[in-house]
Amino acid sequence: MTGGVWLFAADRVGPPLRRWQSAGGAPASKPSSGFAVQADESGGLVVTYAVDGKAVAAVGPNQKDLLWTQSTGEDAASVIVGAPQPAGENRWVVTDLAGRVLVLDGTTGKPLAAQSVGLPGAVPAAASGVAANSALTVLSDGSAVVSELPKREPAAPPKKE
Repeated sequence: MTGGVWLFAADRVGPPLRRWQSAGGAPASKPSSGFAVQADESGGLVVTYAVDGKAVAAVGPNQKDLLWTQSTGEDAASVIVGAPQPAGENRWVVTDLAGRVLVLDGTTGKPLAAQSVGLPGAVPAAASGVAANSALTVLSDGSAVVSELPKREPAAPPKKE
């Protein structure tokens, strides 16, 4: 980010409520997508965005520090298409130019699964749309691919002593 991401109150003018800067762990470049939001397990909000087409960053409006970042790669095929998409169950879906759909954990940003949905000569034209446990990826040739997303594993029960 070239200066940071700033959060302002929508109902009044004034100084920013919060500011996340690259010194706080955010990738040092500019946001390259829109922002997307979904609730986490505790009901708090998580906001994600692509950074320079090469990483995804997540912030919590009530959190001082960046929640997490996840790089998608340095090669041209790894450039992120559109904004990360909420996939429910505190998961995010990221689509890249190679036709890979990456499912990220909303708490840590770590990859949960990766699937290839591209066809030879056809690249994703937009970020994958998500409904239930399926992702719809529209390709540049006008076709679309529906892929099943893995369900989130239930949390392990606490150990008995």
